[in-house]
Amino acid sequence: MSNIVENNSEETEVPQCSIHDAGDGADLTSFSIHKISRKEDAISPEPKKLRNDPTLKYEQVYLRAIPKASQYEKSFMHRDTITHVLATEKDFIVTASQDGHLKFWKKKHNEGIEFVKHFRCHLKEFSDITVNHNGSLIATCCTQDRSVKVFDVVNFDMINMFKFEFNPRIVCFVHQGSDLVNALAVSDARSGNIIIVDSNGNNEPIYLLDKLHQRPVILMQYAAIPDVTISIDDMGMIEYWSGTKSNYEFPTSVDFKYKMDTDLYEFCKIKQIPRSMSISPNGRIFAIFASNCFIYIFNLLSGKIILKLDETIEKYIQMGNETKFEIFNDFYYF
Repeated sequence: MSNIVENNSEETEVPQCSIHDAGDGADLTSFSIHKISRKEDAISPEPKKLRNDPTLKYEQVYLRAIPKASQYEKSFMHRDTITHVLATEKDFIVTASQDGHLKFWKKKHNEGIEFVKHFRCHLKEFSDITVNHNGSLIATCCTQDRSVKVFDVVNFDMINMFKFEFNPRIVCFVHQGSDLVNALAVSDARSGNIIIVDSNGNNEPIYLLDKLHQRPVILMQYAAIPDVTISIDDMGMIEYWSGTKSNYEFPTSVDFKYKMDTDLYEFCKIKQIPRSMSISPNGRIFAIFASNCFIYIFNLLSGKIILKLDETIEKYIQMGNETKFEIFNDFYYF
């Protein structure tokens, strides 16, 4: 007979001990031990459900697209073709696109650039944009809508707008930091006239240069340190003139008095049109890229050419043949 004892929700069957006669006076003691059963052993556990690891569709494609190089690039978009890019001394970048949109970006060191603000400046494409000597002001120009707009770079705001009766083509700030008037030069697209206006004022010109060029001006840059403005018309004629302090006359800071002593007639002689121009930050040299794909580097004070760089395709093909480059589909491989 077996006794059942309940203890702490456990059901235990007590072993039963029995003694049998073995005969011949020999007693054999035998123990019949019954198994001990527990409730939890009686209930079999449910089988564990297999965990389904989620897999991303096209996961391998995404993994292959992760940049693995030490350097890679990131694209910042405009809706249309970018026509102008400017960088200021205050770490701001300004981009202009063909649809008349202007975007401000902030340069963040070791991180890239960050979008700041977007303006719809003109209904048509920009004819020119320019920044002043310290990067605090930017002016945009559109020939087709006859307007010029001035922006405060630090505050990202438009501070003035000009609407002219003529078609403006090129704009250039011609003032130094100590000048009371932030003078802005605007060229006429159909004549050689250049008008000077106050960028904080109205449309009334404060000065008119109507005898300097015979043809429309296509390039104009200002060097604040020597106080010299360089303007070039569509015939390749290069002219020097000063800023506000010298009443826009011929500058006295240069080393020549007559242009015949310089190389400023170079483009008229070779009948090539300058396409772009840039002046160094120290105001000592300037470079011009011409229609013949040559870069001409001038000494600003003497007006002499100090270096010519051949950027024609033929020159690169010749260099490639000399250095045993292989050319396929306009790409150069070492």
